[in-house]
Amino acid sequence: MAGMDAPLTPPGWEDSAGRLVRLVDAGGGAVAWVAPEFGANCVGYAVRRGEGWAQVLHAEGPEALGAAPTRYGFPLLCPFPGHVLGARYRWAGVEHALPPNVPGQQRYVHGFAAALPWRVTRVEADSVVAEFATATDLPDRAGSGYPFDVRLRLTVRLVGGALAVAFEATNEGAAE
Repeated sequence: MAGMDAPLTPPGWEDSAGRLVRLVDAGGGAVAWVAPEFGANCVGYAVRRGEGWAQVLHAEGPEALGAAPTRYGFPLLCPFPGHVLGARYRWAGVEHALPPNVPGQQRYVHGFAAALPWRVTRVEADSVVAEFATATDLPDRAGSGYPFDVRLRLTVRLVGGALAVAFEATNEGAAE
């Protein structure tokens, strides 16, 4: 069967395989792992090279990922893919305050999507779909600084040995 000799986990996840969704390319040339509880991060991707496997994404275990959720794998930086200086932003004339998430600094980086658990809605041998809805999945919504109803959807697939990632954000609220 294709992919039978593929690694079972990415490096650092050997004792945490149950926390991952493992994808295997139908042709046996690639394997990937997604960690739903860590922002649906694709924490590992390996391709067959000769008789072995080459890790394409830098992987660390769950402890390192939990401490720095945007540093490893393929993190989703949403809704702010950069730095929000002062941890404040203005939308439609309203100022919103974010809880600073950089120790000792008044700024907010990379949003919340990479640090929170996502719901897996579909799994196949070579693909996974996960979702996060701010209306139901964002803890402490009032204190989050993000009052908008948005559904995030991530699809990770292996196609012909390639890693394909699709990300959608859908406005489900009244705000435009």
